[in-house]
Amino acid sequence: MQGYFGVSSLEALSQGTAVIAGVDNWNIKHIKEFTGAEELPWIIAGDADELEKCLIPLIKDSNLRLQAAANSRSFMENYWTEQQVLNLLLDVYESL
Repeated sequence: MQGYFGVSSLEALSQGTAVIAGVDNWNIKHIKEFTGAEELPWIIAGDADELEKCLIPLIKDSNLRLQAAANSRSFMENYWTEQQVLNLLLDVYESL
């Protein structure tokens, strides 16, 4: 599993989908720093065993899926807004 989250996972989060990703500690640290969020919505699986441990409960428990989906959408609405991304890009351009 890769150590990043990818744009497609952001798109899925914004649509209120439970997302399993191989987000590594470096990315977790920087995403929290960027967003200011204490908790991230991704369900983390770093290898095949962790993936299986994440999938089985999601398959069996519709409430768990619904809660993960709600967390996904809420995160994007509150922490990954267009304005926040724009501000970051403006900071980068201004530093050049």
